[in-house]
Amino acid sequence: MKSFYFILAFVFIVKISNAGLTNFTLVDAQTNLDLYLLTNPDTVVLANTPVISIRADVNTTVSKIEFYLDGVFLRSEGVAPYAINGDAGGNYTPWSGYTKDVTHQLKAYAFSGATIVDSLTIDIVFVDTQGSGGGTGVINTGSPTDTISGELRKWHRVTLTFPGPAVSENDLINPFLNYRFNVTFTKGAKTLVVPGFFAADGLASETSSDSGHYWRAHFVPDEEGLWNYTLSFVTGDSVALSNTGGTPISFNGHSGSIFIHPTNKVAPDFRAKGRLEYVGERYLQFRESGEYFIKNGTNSPENILGYYEFDNTIDNGGPINALDTTNYLDGLHHFDAHLLDWNAGDPTWQGTKGKRIIGALNYLGSKKVNSVFVVINTIIAEGDDAHPWTTYSERERYDVSKLEQWDILFSHMSKLGQSVHMVLSERENENFLDNGDLGLQRKLYHRELIARFGYHLGICWDFGEENTNTLAQVEDYMDHLTELNPYKSFIVLHTLPGGFSRYTHFLGDTLLGGASFQVQCCSGPNLNDAINNMKKNWGLWSANAGHKWVLYSDEVGPPGIGLTPDGPGNNHDNRRAYHLWGNVMAGGAGSEYYYGIFGDHDDIDCEDFRSRDSFWNYGKHMITFFENYMPVTELNPDNNITPSTNDYCLVKKGEFYCIYVKDTVNNQTLNLESYNKTFYVQWYNPKTGALLPTGSATTISGPGVVSLGTPLNGNINQDWVILVRDAASVDLAVNVVKQNNFCQGTSNGSIVIEMVDGISPFNINWSISSTSFNLNSLSKGTYTYTITDAIGNLLVDSVFIDEAQVMQITGAFKNPSCDSLFNGLARIEVQGGTPPYDYLWSTSAMDTLNVIADLSQGSYLVNVTDEIDCYIEANFNLINSAPIIIQPTITNASTPGAADGSIILNVSGSEAPYSFAWEDFSLNKTNILSGLTAGTYRCLVSDAFGCASIINLTVN
Repeated sequence: MKSFYFILAFVFIVKISNAGLTNFTLVDAQTNLDLYLLTNPDTVVLANTPVISIRADVNTTVSKIEFYLDGVFLRSEGVAPYAINGDAGGNYTPWSGYTKDVTHQLKAYAFSGATIVDSLTIDIVFVDTQGSGGGTGVINTGSPTDTISGELRKWHRVTLTFPGPAVSENDLINPFLNYRFNVTFTKGAKTLVVPGFFAADGLASETSSDSGHYWRAHFVPDEEGLWNYTLSFVTGDSVALSNTGGTPISFNGHSGSIFIHPTNKVAPDFRAKGRLEYVGERYLQFRESGEYFIKNGTNSPENILGYYEFDNTIDNGGPINALDTTNYLDGLHHFDAHLLDWNAGDPTWQGTKGKRIIGALNYLGSKKVNSVFVVINTIIAEGDDAHPWTTYSERERYDVSKLEQWDILFSHMSKLGQSVHMVLSERENENFLDNGDLGLQRKLYHRELIARFGYHLGICWDFGEENTNTLAQVEDYMDHLTELNPYKSFIVLHTLPGGFSRYTHFLGDTLLGGASFQVQCCSGPNLNDAINNMKKNWGLWSANAGHKWVLYSDEVGPPGIGLTPDGPGNNHDNRRAYHLWGNVMAGGAGSEYYYGIFGDHDDIDCEDFRSRDSFWNYGKHMITFFENYMPVTELNPDNNITPSTNDYCLVKKGEFYCIYVKDTVNNQTLNLESYNKTFYVQWYNPKTGALLPTGSATTISGPGVVSLGTPLNGNINQDWVILVRDAASVDLAVNVVKQNNFCQGTSNGSIVIEMVDGISPFNINWSISSTSFNLNSLSKGTYTYTITDAIGNLLVDSVFIDEAQVMQITGAFKNPSCDSLFNGLARIEVQGGTPPYDYLWSTSAMDTLNVIADLSQGSYLVNVTDEIDCYIEANFNLINSAPIIIQPTITNASTPGAADGSIILNVSGSEAPYSFAWEDFSLNKTNILSGLTAGTYRCLVSDAFGCASIINLTVN
């Protein structure tokens, strides 16, 4: 059934197209100098510039610009500059038609003739001093023109772009090496120096430009409130590699401020969780949410950046693989299988480019794959396709457009909750830069990557796949990267299989956060437990050295096999037991999975991540288990608490035991030692993600060795996770799934309570006298539930069932400008309900958009229906503009032949200003004609819309 709601208010159009209007510029109306581009939202501090004007800027020819403030017409401007209060030959008329400390909506329309071709809107607050109105936005102090983009929120990327020297990637003066652009951000005692970079035309990802005059810096604030910034911009020989020296140029010394608001994102978006940081534990932690990070990543294809829609990306003759011999024959990734995984609103570049690789990340995100192994330079390695430079042989000049496109990918990964495991080299090319030393090329490489990508919240820096650089070289890399990186992000080191002895050198080194182990695992009795044993040993050794390491298992071999695709004969059971669970049950922080070099969709050839769909489910189940049940920083690996060699154990003795049984449940026992207390036993299926309420043994009691029983109704011939906890370690936890009411006044809401933790059986009581875990036919309101479990745990909470917001129509209309003309326009915007909306106008069944044009005077009806068939109607009238009313005052000539008569035209109606065109007196543009002899005179009077009226007048 449809529900009908009617609210009608008229405001003016927000945005009609992308052509014409580009931005609003704040102008100093005393000096007539541009101050800065206004952003949305923005705050103008009048203490900085009390006498202002605002200009609408366009990128095409328009006939006029109309300004509106809060829906009220202000002014029409037909000649550039298009100023909100007009100008006289470029001398801006000051404008003060605002109310301080109030959020105004400023809108402008661009016209071509009588047709609106574009509009622009911003929310803006005018305050005397920063903080007087609690305003938002950017506070700039003088020239140059700052362009500050991005959401001004904690953990969000804020981008500062400034016009500077016009250069190109291949300029004689290298723009990457011989300029140093830094931005120093301060807030209280905190100071961050953020490296900037050359951004070509500022739109390089879209234009593929290699030249321009824009310089840019990305900043991610970690605190709310006011941040101040100061720019440093110098030039000189290799000045980018130093923190001092250089000749100041351009905008050097410029300063300003930004006001940062709380984040408004939700998990898994990293902007909701904060920066991923090393905190002295075996796991990285998100600073905002406090969650610990368990990695469940893909290690293949390691040349994921060898993607055909990135600029300047070609296959340079790496080893022959399926990408060379099938499909497109270009040796590059296309990811056609993931085109349909791209969603409306996801990023692209240059039209539709990027849909396939973005779709691939979306699919991985749906499986809780939270890390991607990304090799930045694959030259002469297996891929031989991805690199950041302008040419295959270049090492000191960077491809700006390609790197901007890479950043689109990395930003989407952060939104999906995926860490960028940024690998700076492969073993084959690890000495390409400065023969492996920390020289000019390596330093520049670090700077460019940090400047362009270092702000990402989940980045993990890795100096090289299977790295064999000397220990001294690696130390130099770590020192330099840490010094240059304002965010001090996590650094890890990857090795060859069997090359673990080099880790010994770094035990206790506070710059190295952990190890990325490549282990020849899981292919025989001596290798099955290799991952588990490695993590236990190195975890203990690093802790004893005073600096716990975060321990990953990445690119696990043997190299010819890796993780095989779904289907008959796959090795998923083996890898689930010995790799996936083997790592985390030793106190490791997770794994990335490598696809081998043989078979379909192997490492370099993989085009479809669904080729391993079932295994991604296993990783998803492991992540869910650890998120829901495991107090990871309180647990330690101890496989000796059971007599079996068929399990791995993480424990907090006397309180919490987690036992992973590798393949077959066979008389599982647990040594409770001297703990004389009761423990509760539950079973988790790592293949399905199901937590069984109990097993054959609901509870066990110590002391000594006790039987854990078997899973009820479960297959004992597979792997299982057994959770053994005392009562104090068990908390009630639920997952609430609710459906709000679709339309106003209905009762179709629902609530489903899913038990996540606790000891069954569970009982629930609702405030509406129900004992069901599923409620239906709910109206708007608050519903309180009380849950108890078998051991007396109590959980009381409430769920609010809302209803769709009242659908509201706000309308914009323009009356026909002249009598009998069909140039009226109407546009509506809808709030509330459930988007998207369908529109039907009374004019024609073909009018199904939210805007109709070419209207005459009359009454118009629009019906709007939302996604769930709630609807609203609105009716409004257009009227022709008021006619021009001319009231002449005529003074006759005093005598025949005398030239002392006059005519004064008093004009009203329609829309001022009025213009006058006198026949035979073309130089006179006023409403007064004097010095007249007796005779007949004719004048054409026009209004602001161009409507005209001709009047004939007689002087006697």
